[in-house]
Amino acid sequence: MTLEVSRELQVLWSPPYLSRLWCVFELAAYRKANPSGKITLTPLYVEQILTMMIIGLYVVLGCYWVANALNLSGLSTVVYVVAMIPACIPLHLMRRNLAESKHKLLSDLKDFDIKQVHCLDDFDRSFIHSAIIKWYGSREAFTDFVRGPLRDELLKDSPSSLTYIPLGYAILLGFVCCSMSWEYMVSYMKAGSSTIWIASYLVGTILAYNLVWTVLALRGALYLCDRLARRSPTCLDYLKTALCWMFLCIWQVSGAMIQELAKGLGLQVCIAWFGVTLCLSAFSWRLSR
Repeated sequence: MTLEVSRELQVLWSPPYLSRLWCVFELAAYRKANPSGKITLTPLYVEQILTMMIIGLYVVLGCYWVANALNLSGLSTVVYVVAMIPACIPLHLMRRNLAESKHKLLSDLKDFDIKQVHCLDDFDRSFIHSAIIKWYGSREAFTDFVRGPLRDELLKDSPSSLTYIPLGYAILLGFVCCSMSWEYMVSYMKAGSSTIWIASYLVGTILAYNLVWTVLALRGALYLCDRLARRSPTCLDYLKTALCWMFLCIWQVSGAMIQELAKGLGLQVCIAWFGVTLCLSAFSWRLSR
């Protein structure tokens, strides 16, 4: 009765999920009892990726702070590049995580076979198989259901949905990027900088660059990590990570140069720069959904 009235079944997916017969039984029972109910796939590796991003951001911000403390701000481009070097580690871990999690999920759905799903207890296995045969006609029919209609429903017709970063998580990443910039803005205010300069810094640096541009960079890096996730021989594997890092570095350095130029040209240009980043962000979110 509970399954019949439930509007949604939330699947908290981890790599062993489709190899456990009782987990598969949950899917079979829910869809049989509630043909119109929604089944939502929520991969737990998304939170793991978010954690890697946050740690990576704090490490990069720390390196940037140290470089500024050493009075290397005159070499701003070099400082940005050097500060980005530690980002190689979380990028490499993200690639491996996607290879071991997302691509395993896609493979498990594509090659699913109820006969290969494990169950330690013979009685449980017999009971579940009997129920599935009664509901779906045969084990082969259920296997086809998982590989076909269920797979399409879980993926929402697009494997890219499995690396979708929810808006709330994106805002969290943006605020991590803004954390050090707020300190700089307060120092400008204490130093008696003009209202126009402070507003330009707020719009051009904190909002446009830290909150929007950097989140776009992280989403782009995640996309590349996903496309290059499959494991390769050692040298090629590290080269893939280097390519992801180069994209992230070029994107961030170019954004830093644009925001410095915008601040120098005044508040109106900073507002225009912020508008451009918002348009790019909206276009990016549209593509990912």
